[in-house]
Amino acid sequence: MRLEKVTLKGNEHVTVTAYLLDHPTQFPNVTRRPAVLVFPGVMTNGGKVLTSQREAECIAMAYLAEGYQAFLLNYSMPAWPVFPGPIDDVQEVMDILYEKSADWEIDTNRIAAVAFSEGAYVAVAQAMTAQRHRPNALILGYPQIPEPEEVRPYNAPVLQEIADEKTPPVFLFSTHEDTGRPAKSCLSLLLALDKVGVPYEIHLFQKGAHGLSLGKSLCSSGMGFYVDANWAKWFELSVHWLTANWGEPFPYEGEFLNAADIGGYNIDTYIRDLAQNPACMAVVTEFWPEYGDVQFVAERLDSTLRFSNVWFPQPLKPDELESINQRLKAIPLA
Repeated sequence: MRLEKVTLKGNEHVTVTAYLLDHPTQFPNVTRRPAVLVFPGVMTNGGKVLTSQREAECIAMAYLAEGYQAFLLNYSMPAWPVFPGPIDDVQEVMDILYEKSADWEIDTNRIAAVAFSEGAYVAVAQAMTAQRHRPNALILGYPQIPEPEEVRPYNAPVLQEIADEKTPPVFLFSTHEDTGRPAKSCLSLLLALDKVGVPYEIHLFQKGAHGLSLGKSLCSSGMGFYVDANWAKWFELSVHWLTANWGEPFPYEGEFLNAADIGGYNIDTYIRDLAQNPACMAVVTEFWPEYGDVQFVAERLDSTLRFSNVWFPQPLKPDELESINQRLKAIPLA
């Protein structure tokens, strides 16, 4: 893993920290990765307004463990919240993700904003108003979404009034007991999304205080009311939801195949089946001379060409594998 930090050109008070997984040579099914952009909420400490560390790196690490590239939006208060400044800042961050997508191995069709409390408001505002590079999904934890009739500081827009069909799908989770922001404000946002046909999923837990984060002790600040095993289920649910909307991010093949069962050969049939057919081995050794060695083959009889390929110092590329696959399929079953 590598770590990078970028300061915004348009606002020196805002940085984005990139947590980037290495490219695994033995995982050919991992190319570009989905990504999450994390928006922490805020907290007050000694009169200072700060971003919440409990909704920052620990959230990024959780998605990183699922194979996502993770990005943490670090913004300063009170310099940040004067609108439309925050939306411009997020737009610049999104531009950075697109500009660096090749180097950071990001699938730009699979970028989710994961936002909490006050941070969720800005994430949604950018996703509803951006002229370019909106996130592809919104994951909102106990979002601070004011009701339309509430007074808004800093010229903040009324989200329920600007929602349109371009708003990305929403996964929202909160609690009935949250006194920091009543759940009904979440419902007013969902009604607005429903009106314009934007899909959403909501998990409204009965128990739990505002600011639960992952619901685990590691991000509880040592306070027991921030530890809740039932609430913690939101994270796994969010990953399932993203996969349901985006498809499997890391495609995989099925079981190894017996040539006799499928009536032919391919790169997913057992090597022991290929080894019994000289025509198959002629194709194989053309690309991998090592398979001309009897002992080399004997050690791999219960493997497949696709699986064994990743262990070579220079694995064949997908188009080369597909060329072998088509040639093997053309060989009659011995």
